[in-house]
Amino acid sequence: MKTILITGAAGFIGNAACRRWRDNYNVIGVDDLSRPTAKIPKGVAFIQDDAERATRDLWGIDIVVHLAAQVSVMESVFSPMNDFRRNAELTAALALRARQFGAGKFIFASTNKVFGERQGRFYPTLDTASIEPQTPYGISKATAALYVRELLPDTGVVFHQSCIYGDEQQGTFDQGWVGFVRHQIERGEVVTCYGNGTQKRDLLNVEDLLDAYDMAIEDRLPAGDYVIGGGPGNVMAFEEVVALLGGKIGAYADWRPHDQRYFCSANQRLAEYGWRPQVDIRQWLQERKTR
Repeated sequence: MKTILITGAAGFIGNAACRRWRDNYNVIGVDDLSRPTAKIPKGVAFIQDDAERATRDLWGIDIVVHLAAQVSVMESVFSPMNDFRRNAELTAALALRARQFGAGKFIFASTNKVFGERQGRFYPTLDTASIEPQTPYGISKATAALYVRELLPDTGVVFHQSCIYGDEQQGTFDQGWVGFVRHQIERGEVVTCYGNGTQKRDLLNVEDLLDAYDMAIEDRLPAGDYVIGGGPGNVMAFEEVVALLGGKIGAYADWRPHDQRYFCSANQRLAEYGWRPQVDIRQWLQERKTR
C-alpha cells in the first residue's frame, strides 16, 4: 500500500483528501492547527506540527500532497515575509526533500491569484497564460509553483486552483468564501460584499478537484502545470451565489487589492486527459438554500 503525506491535512481540502484516500492508501496528515477552522482528520495518522519540521525525513513517502499554506491575500499584504516563508520557502524545501528521498509524485495546490488581476480579460484562462501575480500572496504561490516545476520536472504536478467549495467548507471572510457566506446566511448574519457583487468566479466542487488529484496520483496525468476550476459552465457572480443560497447582501466594502473582476479556468489540458467537473454549482446551491 502506497503512503501519501498530506500537509495542511486539517484544512477543508485536506480533510476531504483524507476521507477519500484513507481506505486505499496509508495516509499521514500534517497540520499545525493554526487556522481557526482547522479540523483534525479522522482515520489517518496525524501529526500536529509545523510542516517544515514534520517533513524533514520523507523516507517511505510515495506521494506528497502539499496543501499547507498562508492563504489570505490580506494577510500577505500586511505580513509579506511571513507569507513568503509559509508559501514559497516551505514549498521549495518540501520539493527538495521529495527529490532527495525519492517521492514518486508531488502535488502542489497553487491558486488563480498567480495570474494577477487580469483586468479587462473576461474569457477563460488557458494553461499557457502568463503568470503575472500582483499581490504578495500571488507572488509567493507563483514562486512556489516555479520551484516545483524546476526541482521536480518529472514528478511535480501543480494545480492553479480557482474557487473550491463543498459541504464541509467553513471558510473565513477572506478565504473559502462560498462556505463562509453559506454559514453566514444560515446564522442570519449580515453578508458583506467586497466590491459591487458582480465579480465572477468559476466554482469547483472539492470532489471534482480530488478527481484530478487522483489522476495525478495514478499516473493518468503527466507532470506539469494545470489551471483548474469549474469552467465556463460554473461561472457565477458573488451576488448570484448569495441569492441562490437564500440570502442577500447587507453591506458593501472596498474592493480588495487587485481583486479579479472575472476568473474562469479553460481546463483545456485536463479535458485532454478526460477530466471534467461533474458537480453543477447552481444545482448544489439550490439544494442547500436555507430560506
